[in-house]
Parts: sequence; C-alpha cells; structure tokens
Amino acid sequence: MDFKKINAPTSTVTYDRDKIDSQSENIYKAISIISKRTIQINEDIKKELISKLEEFATPSENLEEIFERGIRRFASACSFSSSHSF
Repeated sequence: MDFKKINAPTSTVTYDRDKIDSQSENIYKAISIISKRTIQINEDIKKELISKLEEFATPSENLEEIFERGIRRFASACSFSSSHSF
C-alpha cells in the first residue's frame, strides 16, 4: 500500500498510541472504551436534536416532516445572515 497516495481528510488527527493505551495497557481495550464513549455522545446529541425538533411539531406531523421543516428554517436563516453584511 502506498501511503503517499491515500486521500485522508485534512481533519484527520493522528494520536499517540502510548497515550491512548496508557490507562488500560491494552490498545484494543482502549479503543473499545473510546468506541463506547462515542456511542454515548452520539446518543446524547441525538436526544438533544429530537427534543429541539419536537418544538416545531404539530400533533399530525411525523418526525421526518418536522426535521425537513427545521432544515428549511435553518437554511433560510443561514441564507439571510450570509446575504446581509454587518
């Protein structure tokens, strides 16, 4: 494999393996812990997003319709703020 030809995103961060497994002394266990924590963070973000989307809900709408309306409002707010200079 030619590592010079890999197109990794510019946001890619290389971590020091010794720092990652210093607490557990086992890289696989450390990665498992990191994975479980990312799942927890993802669930928290998802709950927060759903609660914010529920603010826009009416009793007859499903979550998809609420999400689409929220995205449209966000997009219009972004286009409004970018079209005006301060």
